[in-house]
Amino acid sequence: MQPIKSVARIAGLCLCGAAALGADPANVIVRRDQWGVPHIHGRTHADAFFGMGYAQAEDYFFQLEDTCLQALGRYAEVKGQAGLRSDILNRSFQIASRSRNDFNELKPEHQAMAAAFAAGVNHYLQTHPKEKPRLIDHFEPWYVIAMDRHMLLHFVYGRAHAGKPVERKAGGVAALHQPGTIRNAWDADAAEVSDLDLALREAIGSNAWAISGSRTESGAAMLFVNPHQPWYGMGQFYEAHLSSGEGLNFSGGCFYGNPFPTIGHNEFLGWTYTVNEPDNADAWRVRFDHPTDPLKYRYDGGWRTAEQWVENIGVREGKVVTDNAYTFRRTHHGSIVRRDGDHLIAAQVAGIFDLSRVDQALGMVLAKDYQQWRKAIRHCAIPLFNVVYADRAGNIFYAFNGTI
Repeated sequence: MQPIKSVARIAGLCLCGAAALGADPANVIVRRDQWGVPHIHGRTHADAFFGMGYAQAEDYFFQLEDTCLQALGRYAEVKGQAGLRSDILNRSFQIASRSRNDFNELKPEHQAMAAAFAAGVNHYLQTHPKEKPRLIDHFEPWYVIAMDRHMLLHFVYGRAHAGKPVERKAGGVAALHQPGTIRNAWDADAAEVSDLDLALREAIGSNAWAISGSRTESGAAMLFVNPHQPWYGMGQFYEAHLSSGEGLNFSGGCFYGNPFPTIGHNEFLGWTYTVNEPDNADAWRVRFDHPTDPLKYRYDGGWRTAEQWVENIGVREGKVVTDNAYTFRRTHHGSIVRRDGDHLIAAQVAGIFDLSRVDQALGMVLAKDYQQWRKAIRHCAIPLFNVVYADRAGNIFYAFNGTI
């Protein structure tokens, strides 16, 4: 590996609370190999997460901000009508507001992780004034939780609402670059292609193989990881290697906005995910026909009262963003997401607000053997995906993972 860049001993930086929770940018080094993949080392875990935030922003701030805009329910402020459906779905489930409130319920070390990641993004913006955010010029730590939840929402809800017209539209899009040419106007190209992303969230499968050491010539277990992710849009992967003086040493991939890889390997074990289809979302037809109270709905021979609130969603048209008021409702079943004749449809996604997902994901990354890894995955806080695992002791493992 030939390092071509390093970030260390950064002075004069406002860490927005990250320093108090363990991150020190002076202890962060980012080295890039010949393919440009960042190898990030920090004295502490938080130092490494700071480097991850900086590296993601440096490599592709457009996508990091794009994912965050969707997670905050503010996509229509930059995309106009094309982003409105995503914002309405996001606001229906209160992704942003609940993530902001839930952040303080995280363990202090997990708050430090998110704070360090956000500080890394913010330092990149502070030191690269030519990078012009479309909307978000300062990242907050709780955005990490919101991005995770919004991604899960679209894995479940977007998959269920995929449609055939996407294939006809995508087939007519010319290649942006011919083989061998140099990419120019990167953000403009990315913006053009990301227009398709809202419609391209079909059920995307992946491939994975785990072969026991008893079946290989070398006697070592083998893991083949082949995620099928798009080149553009919210679902694209970011590759990185993170290590720290506290025992973190993991290389793999994740979505933009994750402080560490979520599939890949350390020196002891590795795993990957492929998409499955557990029954982890439910919908109910709810009838609001009380004679005097429009918020009362029928349930079990009686009435219940829904929660109702109003939010302003900004929608861009040209250079003008106009706030429009939208009314949302939530029943004990879940959020109201659409109308079906004289009924409204309430929906819920299992595990979407489970804060132990951070415990599970980080525990899997830090595990040093099969028993530690199984202890982490028993949280069942990642509510979908097939899981395929192998380790250097020769063990292999598969689970159809799902929370219902």
